[in-house]
Amino acid sequence: MTETDDEFSRVCAYRKVAIILAELNIPYNWKVLEFNEVKDPSYTKVNPNGRLPAIEDPNTGITLWEVGLESVSQMLKYPGR
Repeated sequence: MTETDDEFSRVCAYRKVAIILAELNIPYNWKVLEFNEVKDPSYTKVNPNGRLPAIEDPNTGITLWEVGLESVSQMLKYPGR
C-alpha cells in the first residue's frame, strides 16, 4: 500500500465518491440531506438502509450505496485485475 492509498482509505465515503467521479470526469449533482432525512421514505427508496452515501445513475437506473460504492472504488483502484 502506498502513502496515497492509505490517505485515500481515510477519506470519508462521500468524498471518495466525489474524487472518483471527478477523476473520471463524470458530471454529478450533490443532494445535501439533514441527518433526520436519511430515514425518510423518500431517501429509503434510494438506500433502504437509510445510510450515506448513495448514488443514482440516471443513465442506467442503477443505484449504489455503501458496499456497492466501495466496490466501485476498489475496481477503479485496480483496473485490469
